[in-house]
Amino acid sequence: MGGDATVLMNALNSSIGVTRQLSFEGVLPLITDLPQGDSASHTGLGDAQLGIRWFVSNSNIEAEYIWSMAAETSVPTGNASYGFGADAFVSRISTRLSYDFFNNRVRVFGEAGTAWAWAEKRGSLADVALASVWQTTRMVGVFVEARVLTSIESGRLEPLNFGGRARTAGDTSVVLTPALSLAASEHISAAAGPQIPFGFKDFDIGFAVSLTYRQ
Repeated sequence: MGGDATVLMNALNSSIGVTRQLSFEGVLPLITDLPQGDSASHTGLGDAQLGIRWFVSNSNIEAEYIWSMAAETSVPTGNASYGFGADAFVSRISTRLSYDFFNNRVRVFGEAGTAWAWAEKRGSLADVALASVWQTTRMVGVFVEARVLTSIESGRLEPLNFGGRARTAGDTSVVLTPALSLAASEHISAAAGPQIPFGFKDFDIGFAVSLTYRQ
C-alpha cells in the first residue's frame, strides 16, 4: 500500500468480563487493499490482537466515569509484504478515562499509550486519542475519534488498523475516525466509518467495519 489505495478493514472484536474489574479483549482483523489502476487487490488477515483490561474505578457522585488500564500484544498473522502486519510481535500498554454526560447519552474519553515491536529495528511509537460517542437512540450512536501517533524509534509498526509501514523517528500523524454504530442487543454491536490519516508520507484512506461482542 502506498499513496494510491483504499484500505477496507473488517474486524471481529470481543470483550469478555472475567470479574467486574477485569476483562479479556481480542481483535481479529481482515484487510483488503483496493489499489487504483490495474494493480491487483489483496485480502488477508491483519495482526490479531489479544489483551487484558483492568478497570481501576468506575463511578462518581456527580457523573459516571470509567478509568481503565490495558496491556495487549498483536500476533504477526498479517502478511507484511502486502502491508497487512508488522511482521513482529507488537506490545502496547495504555490508560483510558471516560466520562458520561446527559444521562449517559454522551461519553467523552481520552486514551494514551505506547507500543513497541519485539524485533530488531522495528521501532516504537506513542499515541494519544480524544473521542466522543453520542447515543442518539437506544440502538444508534455516532462516534468521532482523533488519534495522534508519534514515532519514538525508527522502524516498522502497525499504527491502529493500518498496515505496517516504515516510520522515521519523530514522524507524527493524525488519524480521524468518524463512525456510525448500531447495537443489535445488549451484547452485540456493529460500527462502520472511514479512517482518514493526515501526515503519512504515503496517504491511504481506510474504511473500517467492526462487529463487537461484549459479555
